[in-house]
Amino acid sequence: MHARLFLFTTPGCFLALHVTGTRQGSSYRKLGYRVAIYILLLAVGALTPAAANDLIVRSMAEIESGSLLFLSENRDHYRRAPLMQTSVRIGVQGLLARSVVEQQFSNDSTEWMEGIYAFPLPDNATVDELTMIIGETTVNGAIQPRKKARATYEAAKATGRKASLLEQQRPNLFTTRVANIPPGESVTVRISYQSAVRYVDGEFSLYFPLTITPRYFPAPVMSYDTQEITTETGWTTLDELQDAAEITPPITDIAAPALISVTLDTGLTGLTIESSTHDIITTPNGSSGNEIWDITLANHLIPADRDFKLSWSPQSAAAPVAAVFRQDSNKNGSVESFASVMVIPPQQIYSEAIPTREVVFVIDTSQSMSGNSIRQARRMLTIGIERLPATDYFNVLEFNNITRKLFRRSVPATDENKTKAIKQVKSLVANGGTEILGALKAALGTTTGTVQSTTQKTELAAKPSSERLQQIIFITDGSVGNESEIFKYLTDNIGTRRLFTVGIGSAPNTWFMRKSAELGRGTYTSIANTTELADKALTLLEKIEQPAITDIKVHFNTAIAPEVYPATMPDVYIGEPVLADAKWPEKIIDGDIEITGNFAGQTWTQTIKLGSLSKPTAADSNAQGLDKLWAGRKIQSLEDSLLFNNDIEKVESEITDIALDYSMVTKYTSLVAVEDAISRDSATKPLHTAAVPQAMPAGNTMHYPQGSLGTNLRLLLALLLALLALLLRLTRRPVDTSVVCTPLRSEPRKC
Repeated sequence: MHARLFLFTTPGCFLALHVTGTRQGSSYRKLGYRVAIYILLLAVGALTPAAANDLIVRSMAEIESGSLLFLSENRDHYRRAPLMQTSVRIGVQGLLARSVVEQQFSNDSTEWMEGIYAFPLPDNATVDELTMIIGETTVNGAIQPRKKARATYEAAKATGRKASLLEQQRPNLFTTRVANIPPGESVTVRISYQSAVRYVDGEFSLYFPLTITPRYFPAPVMSYDTQEITTETGWTTLDELQDAAEITPPITDIAAPALISVTLDTGLTGLTIESSTHDIITTPNGSSGNEIWDITLANHLIPADRDFKLSWSPQSAAAPVAAVFRQDSNKNGSVESFASVMVIPPQQIYSEAIPTREVVFVIDTSQSMSGNSIRQARRMLTIGIERLPATDYFNVLEFNNITRKLFRRSVPATDENKTKAIKQVKSLVANGGTEILGALKAALGTTTGTVQSTTQKTELAAKPSSERLQQIIFITDGSVGNESEIFKYLTDNIGTRRLFTVGIGSAPNTWFMRKSAELGRGTYTSIANTTELADKALTLLEKIEQPAITDIKVHFNTAIAPEVYPATMPDVYIGEPVLADAKWPEKIIDGDIEITGNFAGQTWTQTIKLGSLSKPTAADSNAQGLDKLWAGRKIQSLEDSLLFNNDIEKVESEITDIALDYSMVTKYTSLVAVEDAISRDSATKPLHTAAVPQAMPAGNTMHYPQGSLGTNLRLLLALLLALLALLLRLTRRPVDTSVVCTPLRSEPRKC
């Protein structure tokens, strides 16, 4: 038994629930009056006007714009340091994107400050540069092991040196600390990273996340026998619990401004360029003879409240079947060769009839899915149910704090059953926590406890029939903080099932969604808004109706065998590419790459010659950064090995060595920048610290007491409701307890 504190209520509502539960009695009545007076005093204090100085913030609940907030010297208020804007410049060459992110702030106070802020990046981003600019001072960062980098930063902060520290909390979530910002100065933190362009279903795409969907952490449980902290599911996640504060910044209603520009150089012609998230302007770049495009935002500045996505498609005749990019890198007096391979499997292959399917739809109805997200999820699920053929079986699971099943076990996809399911889906609302692990256990049939059902109060999750191909379509925003716990479970329990994740909302947890699908041997689909929902849903449903391409092998027929990642190729579906990154310890001269696979009992093969890439070509100039792309793939492979209980210390050492060798930020390495000169006299000038609020994703109506409840009026309303509840409780007529209530009495009961 354990107690859980829910933070989704206002302070006033919490007091109301607490006070109205008291017993009758004079001492309690006196206490109640005192509490009522105290509530009124709190309300009066909450109404103290901050308008006298719009830079003063009395509490985090007053945050109404994306700002750095600094704690005052007497610690009774925060001082707002306005976020001027975020600037993002992205250059795409071939299959790689190089991005530079600048975030500029101003310290408008008379005090020395330290700012801490969390920010998202693409989940495949390789961060390798950090530059700190404060006033006229520019400091470049250096890569160090994480603990050493934190010690370097803390020492600089304590001695009054300007310093900045960039750390990875998740592959798609980072934090930056900036210490010793002088009064009246501005600070710019410039971060550079590279990422790979995605290609799926004939479309290239990239995205840049601009805000964070608040993470949900399962309640920790203390085992008094072992003194270990675990989640309710019983798997230790100390690291994830410890960094909860790092990845859950304060929330604000009003987003800071952002500026995004993209230069697109793909080597392809006849492109169709579009964005499903923002209005854009595409302009040919006349400075080059190649087909290069400059993309800018139609509105110039946009609110940082949703992910930015850009996609481009070549003419159907020009769609690539295979692409190989090559880079030769001088290192320590020798040359290393790197290659990145992308092969699109044949689009039309004879397919024999696939076995009867059992499709389990899982829909997230937690609080973070409120607003547009739950509406998109309901529509996506409705499309999926309507498309099912009568030969398939299906079930619907919805989850928040608990998991509920529509049917006791999967049922045939008859018109009657589908109509019942769609009716139920349309009534779903978002509320509660995001207990994804419990939902996965129910969907995979490994639940050891019970699962609520709309057709039966409690029941065990039904295991799939061995004759059916079980596919799980998981619709969520992935708003969880215990990702590793879920990955571990999937690795151990996925079996022959396939997991297809669908990212819903304006800022889903893309890393979690993509990784879950990879471990579940399925695919990930992102649906940013309603305009693309129908097309994306139908594409996914058509894809999973076809057999997967299995037993994929990539053979590098060269004089020296390369080190290739992923070492074992995953299964893919029609429209999905086969990707591999290779490194040779010396320069390769000639050879070819052969890819084979099995589709519905038939073998297909494709061969790519490497000889044409042994000389400088257009591809060479577009391939810089393949060394870090390969290093990132290797690090990902090493991190995945931890799911199989590999030696943590050994893996950490290997990842650290690779990251230091290729100058990369990982969970074990960080970038730190420290000024040589001492700027602040630590003995006479104190340093104040506070966190930066993040905007709630667009279309999300989720509310938190820190930030988006955000106004004194709402706080006062909650307090007044608490007072009203207290007065009603205290003025109730006492119950006549002289009559004992019993069902055997014939006269009316008085209790």
